[in-house]
Amino acid sequence: MTLKICYQNLVDSAVITASSEEASLPAANVTAFHKSKVWRATGCAAEWIKFDLGSPQDITEIIIVGHNFSSGATVQIELNATDAWGAPSVQETVVWHAAAMVLEFDSAQSFRWARITISDGSNPDGYVQIGRPYVGGALSPERDFAVGWSIEEIDPSEMDKSSSGAFSIDEKTPYLVFTLPFANTLIDNVKAAWDDRKMVGELFIICDYGNILATDGRHDYTRYVKFSSKFNPVHRFGKRYDFTLFFEELTG
Repeated sequence: MTLKICYQNLVDSAVITASSEEASLPAANVTAFHKSKVWRATGCAAEWIKFDLGSPQDITEIIIVGHNFSSGATVQIELNATDAWGAPSVQETVVWHAAAMVLEFDSAQSFRWARITISDGSNPDGYVQIGRPYVGGALSPERDFAVGWSIEEIDPSEMDKSSSGAFSIDEKTPYLVFTLPFANTLIDNVKAAWDDRKMVGELFIICDYGNILATDGRHDYTRYVKFSSKFNPVHRFGKRYDFTLFFEELTG
């Protein structure tokens, strides 16, 4: 499969604490829709943000977007049964990526506690921050997306020319749009994601976790998105349908 849809974010119902936080940018900000509403630590050498999920929960995906980590940062995911971190049951280092940092487990890890630790002492900002993390599971359509898919970068920047010939530029953040067609495919789990999120709820997609489209594509094509068009499956036979999933990256 070349697509994972991550839409049930355990972060949103967790009790969240952090090693430190700027008073105006607390740890609770990571539950906000806008990834620009960040948690910001007061330092960068040894910081963490921690999630109490209330009871053991199955975790297969950890995703971090909206961060300012330098490429030299050491970012680790820790999972544990208790709030004791001397020797957590799971401790994995996440590969750095500017857009999205992704850690995937081959099988579900069931733990109550999750923590992201960051060691980034050379960060030029003097602090670390996270906009939106994902902790939870994922679903995949029964089949790969079909011929005719596209991943397009949109640049919404504008340039106007005055009557005197001078240009004014309104530079905006580019974003990706995904058009992913599926043919003759079961829809039950995809429809569950659509019914939960509709066109107003955020989610994450890992568009190429098999690295089929691009080297390290699971990072290059992992994005924080929303559905950008209605889910309109066309019946083929039995429980099989043709449908296209449209996603638009959320940049703000």
